Amino acid sequence: MAPDSSRFSLEAFTTFYRSQHRSRMVPGPNPDDRCFPGVYFYHAHTYFPLSTEGMAAAEGFKKIWQDEFGPAGGVLFGKTQNYLAGPHTQGNFEAAFTRDSYGDVLMWLQQHRPQDLSILVHPLTPNAVADHTHNALWMGPPLGFNMSILESAEKAGLEQIAAGKAEAAYIWEAACRSYSLLSIFVQHALHRLPEATCTHVWLSESVLEKDSAKESASGAYIGVFRLDVLAYPSLHRGFVGGLPGRLPLPHTGLTRRRLTTRTMTAAAPITFYDLLPEPGACPFAQRAWFALEELDVPYKKKFIDKANKSQEFLDVFRGIVQDPNGKGTVPTIIDGDYKLTESAVVVEYLDKKYGKAGKGLLPDDAKQLGNVKLFVETFQAQLTGNIFRLLRADTKADLEEAIKAADAGAKVLNDFVKVNGSSEGGSFFLGSKYSYAETMTTPFVLRALLLKDYKKYDLVGRAKEHGLDRLAAWIEASLSRPSAKTSSPSHEALVETMAGYNQPLKD
Repeated sequence: MAPDSSRFSLEAFTTFYRSQHRSRMVPGPNPDDRCFPGVYFYHAHTYFPLSTEGMAAAEGFKKIWQDEFGPAGGVLFGKTQNYLAGPHTQGNFEAAFTRDSYGDVLMWLQQHRPQDLSILVHPLTPNAVADHTHNALWMGPPLGFNMSILESAEKAGLEQIAAGKAEAAYIWEAACRSYSLLSIFVQHALHRLPEATCTHVWLSESVLEKDSAKESASGAYIGVFRLDVLAYPSLHRGFVGGLPGRLPLPHTGLTRRRLTTRTMTAAAPITFYDLLPEPGACPFAQRAWFALEELDVPYKKKFIDKANKSQEFLDVFRGIVQDPNGKGTVPTIIDGDYKLTESAVVVEYLDKKYGKAGKGLLPDDAKQLGNVKLFVETFQAQLTGNIFRLLRADTKADLEEAIKAADAGAKVLNDFVKVNGSSEGGSFFLGSKYSYAETMTTPFVLRALLLKDYKKYDLVGRAKEHGLDRLAAWIEASLSRPSAKTSSPSHEALVETMAGYNQPLKD
C-alpha cells in the first residue's frame, strides 16, 4: 500500500473539521441519540480471551495487520491489553484509522480476520454509547460492554463540551488517547541508535514536515506525530523513560516548532512479571503495577501461570533470592541488568530511581515520609487482617465479632488519617498528593469491597453510616485514580481469587 501519512496530520483533521461548517452536535431521529456531523476517525477493537494463548493469537494477527498497513498505510495500533480495560469484557488491542482508510481496512479485515477473534469497528464522536452499540459494526460474534463505564465516559465528554471545550479538541484527544503514552514507542526508535548515545527527542506537530538531515540522525513515524531524534556521542548509558511532552490539540497555527527537549539514552523497558488468569489479580503485584503507571515508567509484562511457572521465571526469581528451591513470587522485575522482587522493595526501588523530586511516591519531607509509612503499617494491622477474619467467619457469632473488629479498625484508620494526614486540596492521605500510602494499600481496599459480596459487609457504606467521612473520602479518591482503574482486574476475577478464603456460614 502506498504510504500516505498526511491523513493523520493535524492539518488534514483541522481542514476536514472546518469543512463541516457546524460546531455543535445535532439531534438524531431519537431525542436521546446525538449524531456528530462528519465522522473523521474510527476505532477497531480486536478481542481475545484473557489467556496466554488468546494474547498470542491476537499478537500474531496484529503483526500481520501492521505489516499490511501500519502508520504509513493509514492505521495506528495501540498496545495489546491482556486485561479488562475500560468498558471491554475481553482483552483487546485498538487500531485507529481515518475515513480515507475505512473501505480498505474493512475489506482487508473481512478477508483476514481469524475466526476465533471478534472485531468491533465504530465511529469516534462525543456519543460514546451510540458509537459502541447501534452505530457500530461487528465482525464475528458480538460481545457485551460494561455500559456504566461507557455511559460515564459519554457524560464526562459532554460535560466538557458543555463547559466550553471545543468539540474538535475533544475528538482529537479521544482519537489519540491510545497513542499519547509514547514511552514504549520512543524506545523502539532509540534502540536503533548506538548504545552509548545521548539523544535529544522532540515531537513535530505535523508528520508532513521534515527536519534537515543535519538535525535528525534518526526519524520514526509514531502515532500521529513524528519522533525526531538528534544523536551525539555521550558517556551516559541507560534510559530515562517518560512522556516527551504533551500532545497538541488542533489549532490554527500549524507551524513547526519543538514541543519539548529531553535527554534520553537507549535501553530496554522494565520487564514486569505478573500472574494469570488475569493481571492485577495478585494484590502484591498490583502494588508494583500502580507504581509503574504513576511514575510513567516504560514496562512490558510477562505473564506467569501460577500452577505451572516457567523455568525462565523460576531461574530469575531464584537468582535474586539465592534460593535454588524458591517458589517464585510476584511482583518480580528486571530493569536492565538488575533484578528485584517483593512488592514494597520493588515500589521503593522504582520511586528512588524514577520518581522526580517532589513528585515521587515517597515524600521528601521526613515527617510526611514517617506518617505515610506508618499509615501503611496501620492499614495492614487494622483492615487487611480484618478482611480475612470476616471471610473466615463461619458462624453468626464469629461474624458478629469480626464485624465489630472491622468497624473498630475502620475508626482507627479514619482517626489516623485525620490526625497524621492532610485534607488540603484533596482526599488522598496527603491531601492533593497521591503517594506511597495509596500505592501500597489500594489493592487491599479493592478486596475489602468484596466483603459486600460474601459477608454483606459494605466498608464504604458503614464508614459513612458511622461518621468516618475522612476514611470514606480517602477510599473513594484512591479507587478513582486512573492507575487503579488501569491495573484493576474485573470484579469477577477478584471474586474468584478471594473465593478460596471465604467460609460460608454454617448456621
